[in-house]
Amino acid sequence: MWLIDITILVPLTALGVSFANGSLYTQTNRLIDKEVPEKYNLVALSFWLFVGDIGSVLGSNTISFLSTWIKELYNTPVLSSAACA
Repeated sequence: MWLIDITILVPLTALGVSFANGSLYTQTNRLIDKEVPEKYNLVALSFWLFVGDIGSVLGSNTISFLSTWIKELYNTPVLSSAACA
């Protein structure tokens, strides 16, 4: 599989990911403000941010294992049609 190196897409993609992340947090904060009683608002928001941080830590620690697995997956020899017969 050949990867296309288009460097102009990197900053645009980073902008898109950051925008999507901010939009998700904004929508979640609005939902918490709307649905959770004011007495528990801070607890609910803190829990939501804590869960997001756990996901961030798990994702950053898992990426090295995933990259190794993907590298091993694509470095295996490709089977030819003769080998499948």
